[in-house]
Amino acid sequence: MNRASTDMGNVSQVVPAIHPYIGIGSLPAINHQREFAAHCVGGEAERALLDGAIALAWTGVDRAA
Repeated sequence: MNRASTDMGNVSQVVPAIHPYIGIGSLPAINHQREFAAHCVGGEAERALLDGAIALAWTGVDRAA
């Protein structure tokens, strides 16, 4: 997994936080490459988006419970 700079460390000092990554099957292409952008459309990318949305929804349900 590639590392990136975020403000998540600051956020997690105030509220519980997670910062998951979801793959779209783009390797060896990585962010900020033309080849990566091509992987961001289509069935595999749409499935990853749906998986992420479901995981986020269940996280909200778990947190609320």
